Formats: sequence, C-alpha cells, structure tokens
Amino acid sequence: MKNKKLMTYEEFWEYLSACYTKINLANYHHKFEKDSYLIATDRIFLDALHTLIDGYTLNDNGEEIIELKLDPRIKSEIKTKKAGFEFMRSALTHKFIRLGQGCVSDYFHLLKLYLINRGLIKAPRHFNKILVNKDYIDKMLWINKRVDEIIYELFLKKNKLNVKNLFSAKVLSSKTGKGRKKRDPKFIPGYICKAVKSIIEKNKSVNQTQLYSKVAPSTFERSWKIFKYPALIQYFIDLSLDKSQKDENRVKKIIYPKKNQISSLLNQKGNQFRVLIKLSDKQKKKLKIIWGFKKVPDQVEIIGFIRD
Repeated sequence: MKNKKLMTYEEFWEYLSACYTKINLANYHHKFEKDSYLIATDRIFLDALHTLIDGYTLNDNGEEIIELKLDPRIKSEIKTKKAGFEFMRSALTHKFIRLGQGCVSDYFHLLKLYLINRGLIKAPRHFNKILVNKDYIDKMLWINKRVDEIIYELFLKKNKLNVKNLFSAKVLSSKTGKGRKKRDPKFIPGYICKAVKSIIEKNKSVNQTQLYSKVAPSTFERSWKIFKYPALIQYFIDLSLDKSQKDENRVKKIIYPKKNQISSLLNQKGNQFRVLIKLSDKQKKKLKIIWGFKKVPDQVEIIGFIRD
C-alpha cells in the first residue's frame, strides 16, 4: 500500500464544512439544489471516510490502496464518533452513485449496505445507530432497489456489462459523443475554475475564457457543459472559506455560536458562519445569461460550519 498525500486535521474539518455548506442559489435555480451537484471537496472527503473506516480505498482493479495519509488526530476522533461519520459516508456514497459519479470504493460500500439491509451479513456494532435513522431508512429503500436492478441486469446480459454503467444512474455525454466517460469531480479542470472566476470578477465572456485556457475549443466545450454548475458552487464556497477575504468590501462574514446538523450529529459544539456576497448588476447579468438564472438575488448567502 502506498501513501500519497497527507490530509491535515484542519483540512479534514474544512472539507466536512464544505460538504454541508448551504447556498441560497437553490432558491433561484433548480440546478443548485443540494442533492443535484457535487463539488471537488465532496470526493476528497468521501475518500478520506472510506480510508478512515475501512482502512483503504479501492482502485479500478479492486486493489486496496491508501490514497490519503491521515493525521492521527483525525483517526482518533473518528473512533469516538464512528456512527456519525459512517452516516455521512453512506449519504455521500448514495449521492455520488445516484448522480453517476461513483468509484469502485463507493460501489463496494453500496453492496455492503445492501447485504446489511437484507440481513445477509451482520452489521458492525457502530452501524446499529444508523439503521434506525429515518433518513437512512429512506436511502435504504433506494439502495435495495438499485442493487436488485443491477443483479437482474447482470443476469440478463450474462455479465457483459460495464460495472460503472451498471451502478450509475446515468452516464454524462457530450454532443459529439467523445465525452461519454464519466469524470471524477475531484478533477474539475483548473481552466474551468479560472473561467468562472474571470467571468464573475472580470466580466469576461465564455469565449474569452476559452481562448485564455490554452485547450482545444471542443475540450473546453465538453468540460464547460459538465462542470459549469459545480464550478460556480466551488467558486462561492472557496470565496466563503478564503481567509484572505477579510478586507474585501463585497464579502461580509458573520460568525455566531449555534448547533447545526453536523454538530448535533457528532455531538459537538461549533460555530456557524454566514457569508453575504454582494453581486453587481454586471455579475447578476452574467448569472442570468450564462448559468440560466431567471432571477438572481442581490447577494449570495452562504451558511456553513466552523468547528470549535
């Protein structure tokens, strides 16, 4: 097993916060509803949970590997609140597979949940708290139905099917058909993130950002189609977590003590932050034209969690 990257204690909690951050854009566009998008940190955080709870992740060949080397303090905390983190892992796994972005570790975990749900294997002790959770019970029905469908499809096709296509609810495709392969949201192209920032902050057009990207127009077009919504979410979340924004006039950050979904789930106290980002008329116009907003708020409101 090979260790690749160290995840610090602080990074782990930032990723957790990003996963549960809420943005009011969902009130103005259905594409930004919490269950309809994934951001880069969601994948990293889920890989960390797979590693922490199982001890490894699985590559495309089913081999056990360790992609993330984790701070010992993270491991210690996971042990004391294992049920809470296991629930997070199950919820994120469900979301990744449902949106067609699952990896082998996610599929493996889905099958384990299915066997637990059907009573075919004994649930780990810490999992007993999750089995009575209403949110998990709702997901359990989806898990059972999805795996039953997969088994039936395997039987009909005599196992001559791509496993990823079987597990995924849909396959992302491009107009030309060249972009059918699903892309891991951890690898949102840097040029797409830069394009979003240039459009919002420098009033550039999509065509201008494509010219600056130094990639082929067809490549940019495919990536833009797949990632333009999650990249916009990533932009606002990065802006809310950016510690260098203290003197930025358009960004107002308020921190106040309050228990939220994360803290109650993990039996911890923490602080909730509320960030207000003012949008200029030009920025609101860009959101309407490029991202298809019918109505845009005067300011974007972002609510997240900061651990004590």
